Amino acid sequence: MSEHEKKLLDAFQDKDGLIKITDLEKCKEVNSERILFKLKNNKDYNQPLLYPSHRALSVIDYLVRDSTLSNLSSIRVSTDDMGMLSAPMFGVNFESAIKTVIRKKFVKSIFYIPQQDNSSGFIEGKGFACYLVVHLGVSEEYGQMKFHLEAWHGNEVDPTVFYMHSIFSIDPFALPQLEQAVIEHLDGAIIEYTQLDKEELFRRGNKNKDLPYQKQFRIDGKIPLHILYEIAKIYFPIDSLTEEYFGLNGITSDNNIQRYRVSANDF
Repeated sequence: MSEHEKKLLDAFQDKDGLIKITDLEKCKEVNSERILFKLKNNKDYNQPLLYPSHRALSVIDYLVRDSTLSNLSSIRVSTDDMGMLSAPMFGVNFESAIKTVIRKKFVKSIFYIPQQDNSSGFIEGKGFACYLVVHLGVSEEYGQMKFHLEAWHGNEVDPTVFYMHSIFSIDPFALPQLEQAVIEHLDGAIIEYTQLDKEELFRRGNKNKDLPYQKQFRIDGKIPLHILYEIAKIYFPIDSLTEEYFGLNGITSDNNIQRYRVSANDF
């Protein structure tokens, strides 16, 4: 990225390095369906094309297709084209965790897929286990039950871990009708883990707050809870773990959503 391009983006980026979707103008590559961006209302004719973060392509595609979410969301873009890459261990699933956390205030869950063979296409000649760790806590504020969900998704060989955080609330009298819950905040990031920290996270479910991270997207505003399910499924690389925790067998997705998967080297 040139110094000129950096100054151009710095004017629009927030403290997390994200840009509001409303400050971006969509455009498309020639002979491609991939969505790219330019800065909106910018008079600089030399401004570069902006590529959505390859770590969150599916989520960004999902957000820009919905006008309501677009108005509430910020995303990571770059002048660099990274390419369009294409069984519970312990704990309980989401619905059960909601019921338990009301009594215990905090629930920790770990789900994993054992080592994969060569045919899985993850890493040629090697297999590795994939994990989903979820922390769910609750507090009561102004007569509402406010839930804080944190989820980490990664594997045992790559230092990069996909992270998602959400705050949602519901009237206690509406429980257990989760469809009445309202999300107030949702964001995603990637975190770089040492092997020791990853062992602590995936084996014991303990997080480390001091590791370097890079925010990928953020939504601030009131949206229905099903958006959390949809984004988790398209953001985290291994669908089956997400489906197992959230119980997504009955959740139908928009068939028009573009689902991108990072390559083995990027997962």
